[in-house]
Amino acid sequence: RCLVGETIKYEDWFEYPTLGRRYIQITYFPFKDDEKVVRGIVANTRDLTELKLAEEKIQQYASRLEEMVTDRTRELEKAQEELLVRERLAVLGHFAGSISHELRNPLGAIDASIYYLQMKLGAGDEKIADHLARVRTNIDRSTAIIESLLNLSRMEKPKTRPHAVTRLMSDILRAAKIPETVQTETIFPEKEVDVEVDADQIGMVIKNIVHNAVQAMEGAGTLKVSVRPYNEEGQVEIRKSDTGSGIRPENIEKVFQPLFSTKVHGIGFGLSIAKMIVENHGGTIRAESPADGGACFVIALPQGRFAIAEDRAEGKWIISKTRRRHQ
Repeated sequence: RCLVGETIKYEDWFEYPTLGRRYIQITYFPFKDDEKVVRGIVANTRDLTELKLAEEKIQQYASRLEEMVTDRTRELEKAQEELLVRERLAVLGHFAGSISHELRNPLGAIDASIYYLQMKLGAGDEKIADHLARVRTNIDRSTAIIESLLNLSRMEKPKTRPHAVTRLMSDILRAAKIPETVQTETIFPEKEVDVEVDADQIGMVIKNIVHNAVQAMEGAGTLKVSVRPYNEEGQVEIRKSDTGSGIRPENIEKVFQPLFSTKVHGIGFGLSIAKMIVENHGGTIRAESPADGGACFVIALPQGRFAIAEDRAEGKWIISKTRRRHQ
């Protein structure tokens, strides 16, 4: 082509013994005489390595920019969703606080009347006794819902102080009233670790998760609770798993939403409150659905402010198993 009068440009990467890898532009010019006849070819070379590298960086940034915008948009949408959830919880909290007290009094009166009727009627009529027992069961269920609403309305800023996590978890599990038919396994670090928490609020979180696990296992199964002294972010990690029915993959992100519940008699406040409490502590909570079944909840909490750096080694583990049976 150059021999017939065309100017040709060629660009490519070349490997040089002394200069290394360089991006070179070579331009071939036809050399013509006065009569416009090509008599030879002149080659001109330009080193465009820096320009080519800059162009590649711009292209990489341009392709990454779309991903960055997508990621940022996702983050903003998530933040907006969380803000809406918090606002919804705040509104529900005010509403719950006002109606809960109004509902407690009539339920208390009904409960007292049932007690009186049971005392008067005794065990004479089995049908009447059965219906009274049903009423009492539903009163207890309603009272639990009201308590849940009150917990939402009472939610205050946590009053944190250092607590020994193993001792705290042992106390909470004892107070959770786990049925005797449930086997409890605890895996705690040999060396005590502090967490900076409000013990009452964290107790509410753990008890709620444990009660959900017991219900999912229908009162019989294995409940495992473990404590990992320091995760990748330097937080104390509490992991609870069970052998229940588990959580469907499509519900993993929904379980912490207010008013979402897969239980027949659930109102969907328990895990919403749990998430709010944990995040108010500067921690995180997530749900998992292990491949071998059951459900797992992982809570990460800030370590105590007096924690010693040398304690980061996990050390040995103490594994205790407690099986409770009906006497």
